[in-house]
Amino acid sequence: MIVALCLPILNAKALPIFNLNAPNAGNRILYPDSQNPNQYYYAPNFLVSSYDPSGSPKFVYTEYKTSLLGGRSAIVQTTMHPAVDQIALDAAEKRVLEINPHAVFSALPYLYSGIKLSGELHQLIESQDCDHTAGSIFDDISCVFRLTRRGRTVLLNSLRSPSGVVVDFIYEISGVVEQADHSYINQNIELTATGHIGGFSEKSCPQCYIGSSGHPILFFTESQDLSKPTD
Repeated sequence: MIVALCLPILNAKALPIFNLNAPNAGNRILYPDSQNPNQYYYAPNFLVSSYDPSGSPKFVYTEYKTSLLGGRSAIVQTTMHPAVDQIALDAAEKRVLEINPHAVFSALPYLYSGIKLSGELHQLIESQDCDHTAGSIFDDISCVFRLTRRGRTVLLNSLRSPSGVVVDFIYEISGVVEQADHSYINQNIELTATGHIGGFSEKSCPQCYIGSSGHPILFFTESQDLSKPTD
């Protein structure tokens, strides 16, 4: 998804040209530079989980009690980073280099970014802290979701499934649009990439799911009711 904001100001700085693509780049968008004919830019196209040095995912689902009667809700904390399809990017760069051996390629920095649950899933969130200013590809992005009580019930098993929960990574980048007379007008565009939160089983990551007692959640076996985890 692309949302554009045009500003009627001529730009003399070197910036990506959003309405052009590098010659021979194919389906992979490589924005040319407004000043340097050898410079091209690429943007991230998906979001992946980050891991600590030990190889553990930077993800934790923590339940907490909301009443003395046993009511519970949960907080999801995760760290992710934007990424690119490296195979497709390498192939596009190779094609461009065939006709311009001096070409260089750089990741675009973004002005702000945020992570949101896709579709109707945002209704399961009581609050969230997932918005950031500035950044670039491969930078870690922290995100905290506080779930509603219904959100805890609905999302827990999805988080444990191999595909996790689908989220949108929304970010804004700055550049220009080339006019018919080859002048430029400033433009910021908002792009969306898809990612998945979770996707880790309790067997591979028991520390990823913490009950209200402060201990890893003990899940029922597959032959039992998976909607009823216990501390």
